Amino acid sequence: MTRSVLLLLLGVAFTGCVTAGPNWDTPPNLDDVAEQYLDINGAWLRVRDQGPRDMGHLPIILVHGYGSRLEAWRELQPRLAQRRRVVSYDQRGFGHSSRAEGAYGPEQHAKDLIKLMDTLDIDEAVLVGHSYGGGVVMRAALEDKDRVRGVGLVSAFALEEDIPTDFRWAKVPGVGELLFGAFFKEVPGEKYLLAFDDRDQFVSLEALDEMEAMMDKDGAVYAALATVRGMDYAEAQAQYRDLDVPIVLVWGEKDRVVPLENGKRLAAVIDAPLVVLPACGHMPSWERPKSLWRALSPMVKEAEAKSGHGAPAPDTMLPPAVPPAGPEADVDPAPSSEPASPAEKPAGDVPTDETDVPPAEPADDADDMDDVDADSEDEAETLPAGDGERPMAPQRRKGAR
Repeated sequence: MTRSVLLLLLGVAFTGCVTAGPNWDTPPNLDDVAEQYLDINGAWLRVRDQGPRDMGHLPIILVHGYGSRLEAWRELQPRLAQRRRVVSYDQRGFGHSSRAEGAYGPEQHAKDLIKLMDTLDIDEAVLVGHSYGGGVVMRAALEDKDRVRGVGLVSAFALEEDIPTDFRWAKVPGVGELLFGAFFKEVPGEKYLLAFDDRDQFVSLEALDEMEAMMDKDGAVYAALATVRGMDYAEAQAQYRDLDVPIVLVWGEKDRVVPLENGKRLAAVIDAPLVVLPACGHMPSWERPKSLWRALSPMVKEAEAKSGHGAPAPDTMLPPAVPPAGPEADVDPAPSSEPASPAEKPAGDVPTDETDVPPAEPADDADDMDDVDADSEDEAETLPAGDGERPMAPQRRKGAR
């Protein structure tokens, strides 16, 4: 028996283990009053919608990565929501959203993002995507150029050439079922350990149970595999430079999930500046939330200026201040849950802890986070637009950044 036939037979054997989750008639109840389930293109998505609508700022929509959930933004969202509307959500197939049979991948997830904006009556917004979510927000920006006013890409995965070899194999019928059926639930520890630069602060054994619970949900393996099979970036990335909006990339210098070299390539393709955060891994939103916002805020301000938005009047009332919280305040986060390439057993994408973080005391109108310059003693390095390794088009993108 040839090796290919054996692999096919094993894949067929595992096919029964890779099944979709149920179609919910009604979604489960949620304990958090800031969260709700919304029916988006036939999938029930868990959504957290926070912050004032009338303070003159563009809304920000935060999009998590592969195998992740909205808790990826728990250190950032409550702080930014002091002064603006901020939305995060579990993409279909991940977190607490439904995992029913249907389309998955960047194209479908981008359609969901645009439909979410419609459902929430958001006319225009800034999109920020982490890891796999970066490719989703770029696709959404291309699909709805009139409403996406700015893009932030955090340790983003958005190039065809960055798709891991095992993900490419997983697109083959039978082989994908074999890889994901055999390995998807077996490697949470290995994936998690690579996500953070400071393992002592961010890695906890207790959090592994929560991550494994997400991976054990009905349809989790099906959704993860279907998302991989929907990964096709070639056509979209050829249009990235056509976007005439402010774009910035932010990367952890010690990222071992999507290495910095990938960020340099993506910056060259898009022709956008790349901000490198020292002493930071794949999760800047947890390890360096203040530095992350400091890197994103110029893009947001430019997007607001171009779209006619701005800071509130000086006498605008702000929510009462509370003590800051987050990684800098010794909060013990939970682990990543990114089901990356199963055979290679790479790192996870995002944490899965649901502990809410109280908002920090707001700064002035220029910065939405307290003590924004005190996140790290090390200065972030900004590589200007075009300072990547491999530009893929001769012309520069339209619009100054």
